[in-house]
Amino acid sequence: MTSNVTLSWPETLPLPTIDYSGEPRNTTIVSAWDDLIVTRRSRFAKTYAILSVVWKMTADQFSDFKDFVSDDLQNSARLFTMDLRYPKNSALSTWVVRLMDTIESAYEDGIWTVQGNLEVLFPVDL
Repeated sequence: MTSNVTLSWPETLPLPTIDYSGEPRNTTIVSAWDDLIVTRRSRFAKTYAILSVVWKMTADQFSDFKDFVSDDLQNSARLFTMDLRYPKNSALSTWVVRLMDTIESAYEDGIWTVQGNLEVLFPVDL
């Protein structure tokens, strides 16, 4: 699939580490249980992977990260490309991704630990 996504992960920010124990998104829509007939259908034709990711950042990198998310990504609404060691943990490949849900951060000993989820949509054909 060819990507027309022009926004990329900043080179000044570190790449995340990935928790490969993520799970696929539930793509089934179910009608209300009090309906006479319960109906189900698939929300999408394709299921996207959701990866749990963690970044370790300095104070300056964390400031740049917050600016990137709020300004460039419009609070995680936009798609962007990122190099990930996915689906194998051996070589980097470029993927179109989106930040999901809330992003949690903690500061300890001069390092910011940022945790969140990435929705991996499709690889970028180079």
